[in-house]
Amino acid sequence: MLAWQQRWEAGTTGRWTAVLIKNIRAWTRAPACEVGFFLTQFLTGHGYFRSYLFVMGKVASPKCALCGVNGDAKHTFFQCLHFQEEREEVSNRLGELSADSIIGKMLMKEELWSIVASYVEGVLRQKKNEGCLIDQL
Repeated sequence: MLAWQQRWEAGTTGRWTAVLIKNIRAWTRAPACEVGFFLTQFLTGHGYFRSYLFVMGKVASPKCALCGVNGDAKHTFFQCLHFQEEREEVSNRLGELSADSIIGKMLMKEELWSIVASYVEGVLRQKKNEGCLIDQL
């Protein structure tokens, strides 16, 4: 486990995931909670994020369609003013949300995992439904 943790920390790929999941042992001992479609996007930064879609050649700009800054996972879940209300609702239940703390909170118990998973899914569904992922003509 120690060797795995050292490789994880020294790696050069998957850095967003490493920001979120700092402790491999804690992650592997997590309750058997589902990591589905939306949580996978959150954990990898691959999916409904304009910065990712830009790299994939799917959109003309990496900037958030809602506020004009880099539209990556960190921005979407922890900074975008468009999702401030949703973020505050979750913060009221879990305490302050940050990329550094959210996984630790999720791993505490299944109920907290579900709160974060619902938040992630709600935000990503809203982005998709509001057309945030396509270029406006």
